[in-house]
Amino acid sequence: MRFSRDLPSAMPRPSSQQRSPRLMCFAGVTLIIIVFVLLAKSEPTAPQSSSSSPSITAIDHNAFTDGSTNQQQVQIQTSGDDDSTKYAIIIDAGSSGSRIHIHPYTWSGKASGALPVIGPSFSIKVKPGLSSRALKPTAAGSDISELVRRAKEYMTRDVDNDGLGLSLTSLSKIPIHLQATAGLRSILPEQAEAVLESVRDALEKSGFKFQRSWARIISGQEEGVFGWLSANYLAAALDPDSTERTKGIAEMGGASMQLTYAPSSSSLQATGKVDHSKLVDVKVLSRQWKLYTHSYLGWGLEQAQEKHQHTEAVVDAVDLEGNPCYPPGYHHSSVGHFGNCYRWLESVVPYRENVTCPFDWCGINQIYQPQIQDEPFWAIENFYYTSKYFGVHESPDFLEALKVAGEQYCSRKWADIIADNEKRDEDKRDQLSDLVKYCFSAAYSTRVLEVGFGLKSGMTSVTVMREPVKGRPIDWALGSVLDTLIGPVMPRFTKLDDDRLSNVVNNLHSGSGTDAASHSTTLIWLSIMAVPAVAVWVIIKQCFRKWSSTSR
Repeated sequence: MRFSRDLPSAMPRPSSQQRSPRLMCFAGVTLIIIVFVLLAKSEPTAPQSSSSSPSITAIDHNAFTDGSTNQQQVQIQTSGDDDSTKYAIIIDAGSSGSRIHIHPYTWSGKASGALPVIGPSFSIKVKPGLSSRALKPTAAGSDISELVRRAKEYMTRDVDNDGLGLSLTSLSKIPIHLQATAGLRSILPEQAEAVLESVRDALEKSGFKFQRSWARIISGQEEGVFGWLSANYLAAALDPDSTERTKGIAEMGGASMQLTYAPSSSSLQATGKVDHSKLVDVKVLSRQWKLYTHSYLGWGLEQAQEKHQHTEAVVDAVDLEGNPCYPPGYHHSSVGHFGNCYRWLESVVPYRENVTCPFDWCGINQIYQPQIQDEPFWAIENFYYTSKYFGVHESPDFLEALKVAGEQYCSRKWADIIADNEKRDEDKRDQLSDLVKYCFSAAYSTRVLEVGFGLKSGMTSVTVMREPVKGRPIDWALGSVLDTLIGPVMPRFTKLDDDRLSNVVNNLHSGSGTDAASHSTTLIWLSIMAVPAVAVWVIIKQCFRKWSSTSR
């Protein structure tokens, strides 16, 4: 562009001395704009817990697992006779990784009103979770492609080589679905949708039967009900002629917790205010239950640690007293004291009398919860893993046993804990990152069950559980398959907006979780982008000053 065109005709043409600084100014501005554009086109990479390439866990034939909800029912392979084996494939996209489940099933008793027989799943897990790809969504598709490749390899391998012996042609008739949970619920909606679009692109090329709406985020309520279905299906409590009492499920993952159970009639007949959005009617064939279910996003073990550590009162107390939630010697501030750690968790799980409950009865965070009376409960996932480490998972009163074990562990020196771990067989050693969590986890698990949910020792039957049937661990994906086969067991609903809002706010306050990491990376990237913008403004300002002085 020639600047002289913008000058009035009466104004004298600039001399070569005047043109020189102008050309230099234009050259500088142009160079900085080019840099700015290149930076704008680059994608900031989300921080990863490991390398950017997906890591695959060992293949597990009986593996334990940890949107936009719509009216469309998940489709399962239905070709062939009811006596023949069919397959249901669901990818559980959780906060720490994505696990593909290949469930074989038969349904010979369909005509007589019996439940389908769903066999143990073959599964493979890939890390990291999809939410860690929030700022680089194309990587999510690559992760899922690798997962699918490994699954197809197993399904087409000869039966003699521990495969299924299926042909590639037959795979094209088997529907594949991806259902994402707390991880994608915890990031911004536009980020989650970008990740899902990348995943949908990958699944369309998978060789399985797929429609784009089959990759979605399920609500916390759906996840809770599916977990309840899975546990009670394995306990044979859902059978049409069963007299077995259903089990409530307290589930703690890394990012969220779910509480789902069938409250007693006396709890539901309370005269106070009730939040009916937490109650859902569930129908399994000819039987019906009214369930309470709620998903606590941000209260899973990993995010609860972050939430607790960043609470202002805790930060101030650590400076004065040291941190009681980690063994002495782990960190210069670690003092290891179970009782004090349990007490300090008031910041995350407060005593009921210290908060105002707007309902007849409340659980954690002033959320409505029918008071638990004599309902039997199974505590699963991190409740189980923590108890299993301390060897109290089979104790008749595991809550009290876990407290005793936690007191002993928290007071032990970190060097002694490491030394004992090194004495174990290599394949039975715990990761150091897990060892350091057990003091906090023991205190947090007991506080959540007792103070948060109201499951006090001796008041009700609370059992930590992993496999109600040998080789059949509880996972919500099994419940999702059952929901699909027998028809939707509950009305389709979604609480994604509320879930996302609460978790994003929690992460911003605590500085925890993938979302907080993503925000930090974004802020750094925007700060870098601001540098050339400011430079352009300064150069232009200086240029106009020079032009003004030379034109006088």
